[in-house]
Amino acid sequence: MNNKGFSLVELLAVIVILAIIMSLGFVGFGSIHRASKEQMLKSKIESLETSAQKYGQERMNELNTSCKIGGKDYKFCKTVTVQTLLDSGDFESEESDKTGKKIVRNDVTNAQMNNDKVCIYKKNNRVYALMYAKFEATDRC
Repeated sequence: MNNKGFSLVELLAVIVILAIIMSLGFVGFGSIHRASKEQMLKSKIESLETSAQKYGQERMNELNTSCKIGGKDYKFCKTVTVQTLLDSGDFESEESDKTGKKIVRNDVTNAQMNNDKVCIYKKNNRVYALMYAKFEATDRC
């Protein structure tokens, strides 16, 4: 009798080894995918803050409330929403909801960010902006 081919045990061993290798690959891919989404969100927040700075520079006379950021008090502040930045044209978004309304989506949680707030403040005659997600517990705007 001529035995050509593999036994059932050998085939099962190869399948188990391949399954282990594939599972390691999927775990690695998942963490890379999550890290890229977090980086995309960070970049989007930085773009929103830059847009809010532009918005504040164009409307410096509207920076008229006081706020506390990083333990320091500032006299010239204003809070706006992401939707305000979209409506003013200071931030452009390619995302939209089912009705066609422009939205900004959180890349990690997939939630809308339109109602998220941005604090715009003036310091040393320059305008800065900070998303509320970056605020410390003692900050207020």
